[in-house]
Amino acid sequence: APVDPEVVLRRIETLLARQRVEPKAPRQGVRESDLEGKLAQLGLVDLLQLFHMNRKTGCVELVRRGPDGAEERGRVAVTDGNVVDARCGAVDGEKALYRLLGWRTGSFSFTRTRPGGAARIHTPTRALLLEGMRQLDELARLRAELPSLNSEVSIRVAPGEIPPLLQPLTREVLGLLQTFPRVGDVVDRCPHPDYQVLRTLRSLLERGIVELRPGKGGPSVTATATLFSAA
Repeated sequence: APVDPEVVLRRIETLLARQRVEPKAPRQGVRESDLEGKLAQLGLVDLLQLFHMNRKTGCVELVRRGPDGAEERGRVAVTDGNVVDARCGAVDGEKALYRLLGWRTGSFSFTRTRPGGAARIHTPTRALLLEGMRQLDELARLRAELPSLNSEVSIRVAPGEIPPLLQPLTREVLGLLQTFPRVGDVVDRCPHPDYQVLRTLRSLLERGIVELRPGKGGPSVTATATLFSAA
C-alpha cells in the first residue's frame, strides 16, 4: 500500500489472458513427464515425501543399469500423496517399494496420471518410508553376514529333523528351497521383504538346517564354517 486498483486490475487481466492461451499439444504417442531427474541428486524417499506433502497423484517411472549391465525398471503409483502400488521387475507391492528405495543410481520421471488397477499397498506412506529406511540400514549393517543372492542354498537335514514349531516365514522359505536352489530366486518368489527373507536364511544357516554353495563345484558353507572370507 498504497496500491492503484486500476493497476491491479490490468495485471489480473493480463494473467488471466495468459491462462486462456491453449497449451502446446504434445506430439502424438509421446507422454511428456512433469518432473525428471537423477536418483543420485534426488532419492526416491525424498521424492515420495515431496509428493506426500503436496498430495500429488501420478506415477514415478525409474530405470537404472544393474550390476550386470542389464536395464532394470521400476514403477511407483501415488494417489493424493499416498503410495498405492509399486513394481520392480517381477516383484510388486510393498516388497517392490522397499527394493526400489535402495536404488542410488539411475533416473526417474513423474507423470501426473491417475494410476489404474486396484491398490496393492494400504500402509500409510510415512510408515512405509520409515520401515523401508530401517530395512536398508539393517541390510547395510548386516551385509557381510547375509547370504549372497548368487549363492546356491539347499536343505542339509532330513525332513524329520526340521523343528516342528517354525515361524510362518521360515516354513515358507523352506518350502521354496525344495524348488528353487538359488538365494536370489527364493528372495524374489517369497512375498515378504528381501531383508526378512535373507535374515531367515541366515538363521537357518546358523542352526545348521541349510547350507550355502558359492557355485557349482565350490565348497559347501555350513554353520561350522566361515560364511565369507575376509576379501
